[in-house]
Amino acid sequence: MAVAAAATNMARGIGGDDGPTLWMFIACILIWGKVKGWFDSGMTELDKNHVNPFQPETNAEVRTKEKFVKEITYRSSKLTHKPTYYQQLADAQYKELMSTFNIDETKLINMLKGLNVDELKAVAKAFGARDSVSMKSLGFATGTGTIFEYYEELLTDSTLGGDDLTQMRKIWQPTGLWANY
Repeated sequence: MAVAAAATNMARGIGGDDGPTLWMFIACILIWGKVKGWFDSGMTELDKNHVNPFQPETNAEVRTKEKFVKEITYRSSKLTHKPTYYQQLADAQYKELMSTFNIDETKLINMLKGLNVDELKAVAKAFGARDSVSMKSLGFATGTGTIFEYYEELLTDSTLGGDDLTQMRKIWQPTGLWANY
């Protein structure tokens, strides 16, 4: 009798009448696996055809970006803070840009307002050519980018009145760097 009751409970599923729920859960997992497989294979094809600044095709492109950053020059006499300050600004820009879904564009812009040309160049040089590690963990396109490539990729001008990318370009325009990267 106990064996029959156990068999009946197993037929119903774990916890009694949860059998249909368990089977639906298993079906969803199997379907998700199939859909994810289709999606991943489609993305692989898209990646082959999609040019993305965070996805350099060759090491030569990465070296070119690193060379661009290395060649940035500024007059140390025009800096109003110690070099570590500009490194901290570059790190803060990177951290804010990597907040991916919640970038505070106003914060990015306010960090740079009031800096002179040489100070901006010091920030760009300190930023360097960085890997988008955080984006890789979220499954986005990854690679190496300069501060300007991060801005181009992650800031936008919207029809709802946001002109964050335009404002950032205006801040950097006196340096002449954005146009040359």
